[in-house]
Amino acid sequence: MSAAAGNGAPGGEARPAGLPAPLGRPGPSWDGSGLLGRPAGGAQREAAARDATGRPRGADAGLDLRRDGSVAGVGRRAVGFVADELTHRLILFLMLVFTGTDVDSPGFFAIAMVIPDAYHWTFDSLGWSPGKRVAGLRLINDRGRPPGPFAGGVRAVIVLLVPFYLSYVWAIWDSRVQTLHDKAARTYVVPLSELPEADPERG
Repeated sequence: MSAAAGNGAPGGEARPAGLPAPLGRPGPSWDGSGLLGRPAGGAQREAAARDATGRPRGADAGLDLRRDGSVAGVGRRAVGFVADELTHRLILFLMLVFTGTDVDSPGFFAIAMVIPDAYHWTFDSLGWSPGKRVAGLRLINDRGRPPGPFAGGVRAVIVLLVPFYLSYVWAIWDSRVQTLHDKAARTYVVPLSELPEADPERG
């Protein structure tokens, strides 16, 4: 056996003398599919766009839950986010006024934690919120239905724990325009215009 044939080059091809052997497979990377890990091939990306039954995500509702499909863009989502932030801050302010709670008291901290969490959990479970109504959006699962209490709770917790810029900036390049709290709860934000007219949950 020649030195060139025994140097570990793939496919038995000769490797030029002096070049080191390749050190394993590529490390973790991101390819725009919304997945973290090794580069995903076409089959893997197709599988990621399907649910546990093998059907395309959102197929039951006639939706294409991918960028340039039925999901809402980042700009429109930002409008809904700002409207919701203003709404629950107004609720917090009114609670403080009517209860006479001082901002330096332990009660203020409790109210400041409970109001946003309860706000997001309630509305994320239902699939709509005042902010989403303003922006003409709906929060759904991959069957096109409201997320429900469990997914709504997961989403609300991540909203409070993960800084805004990390969670929402992720959606800028995600292939399904999902934030980190969307990914944790397996939810999607779509314009109301994308939902079937016959949907009884449409607001």
